[in-house]
Amino acid sequence: MQSSTTNIKAILQGCKSRKKYICMAWIDYQKAFDSVPHSWLIKSLKLIGINDKIISFLKKAMNYWKTSMRLHAEGKIIETEDLEIHRGIFQGDSLSALLFCVSSQSS
Repeated sequence: MQSSTTNIKAILQGCKSRKKYICMAWIDYQKAFDSVPHSWLIKSLKLIGINDKIISFLKKAMNYWKTSMRLHAEGKIIETEDLEIHRGIFQGDSLSALLFCVSSQSS
């Protein structure tokens, strides 16, 4: 499997040999999936015309997105109550990449 750098070099060499111009840009989204507010995600889905039933399903599912923290200190375990999550989408979930693209394209 070739690295991104190797692929870019091949593209640049191809353009150079054909005497073609090329423009490239890189965007580094730091903590990209963590940065998407759920409210913006819903708004973005509406903007691109996603079916209301799908949006309603996602809104209901997001209401169940919770986390808690557990701290092990001095032989004790301290655990928080559930914390609601209002921004971010799950990394590694096949739908998350699509949802991130939708939310970034709608801005």
